[in-house]
Amino acid sequence: MKIHNVFISTFRFKKMKKAVIISTIIIVISLGTLFYFYYFNNPNYSELNCQTLIESGIPEENINIVFFTDGIGKEELNTYINEILSTPPFSENKEKFNFYYINTQIECELKYSAILCYSRELIKKSSACPNDFIAVISKKDPSIRSSAYLNVMSINSALAPTVIVHEFGHVFANLADEYIPANIPFGSKNCKSNCENFNGIGNCFQGCSESDYSRSSYASIMRTLKSNSFEEFNEELINQKIQEYK
Repeated sequence: MKIHNVFISTFRFKKMKKAVIISTIIIVISLGTLFYFYYFNNPNYSELNCQTLIESGIPEENINIVFFTDGIGKEELNTYINEILSTPPFSENKEKFNFYYINTQIECELKYSAILCYSRELIKKSSACPNDFIAVISKKDPSIRSSAYLNVMSINSALAPTVIVHEFGHVFANLADEYIPANIPFGSKNCKSNCENFNGIGNCFQGCSESDYSRSSYASIMRTLKSNSFEEFNEELINQKIQEYK
């Protein structure tokens, strides 16, 4: 009886030992596979070269914009930088802006007749530079619109250079489009359901993203790229955001 029990115990021990070995092999293979995919699918983007275009102050206190381009020379970026820095109220706060450039390929896609360059890879690559906002400049057909998503501006260089100011209004101050039809982003403050909500700043014109909302100016840059001004009420909203960096 005792010999029989010893035999059963030995058999169970060998079976458990075999199961442990198999489990260990599976774990090692799984960890090796995870390491392989992580290593080869997550390159070290910190090795990318961050080039300083304008650095007016320390990045921790300033508003940092990093550029990527698609077939456009670094020198041409000055056109877009000048558009931002020559537009009030940014022009009155030039010392608060830093601009950087990363020379690497970025893949963009077309979505709803607009260029969209936002991706996880883009965010990882942008970490090579100080960045609060990202601008990807890519040349497309003039019929393709630019876009803004989260902190990323996807700019079609075939459009007027003022487009970057328009898209920056979206990502920096959460301004809504003032043409119609469009969607009003959550928390946006430049389109009002009642003219009294402008607090006497500017005027009041019907139509702001939606037909039953109003805007404070007839044709700010949030309505048309032919304008070079945010107009008074929008400038006040932008100034409030700039103050957050001070």
